[in-house]
Amino acid sequence: MHARENGARFATACMNAGIEAGLNGTGPMEQAEPDSLRVVDARERRVSP
Repeated sequence: MHARENGARFATACMNAGIEAGLNGTGPMEQAEPDSLRVVDARERRVSP
């Protein structure tokens, strides 16, 4: 999988359903965090390269 595609999928999954972030294989930390923190993390990941 490509990192850029994962970033886009991660952000989209957060907005649609936070659980999808874990299904996309973003990592165990995202799965353990609340949906609100996932959305913030997704925005930070899209901004940084």
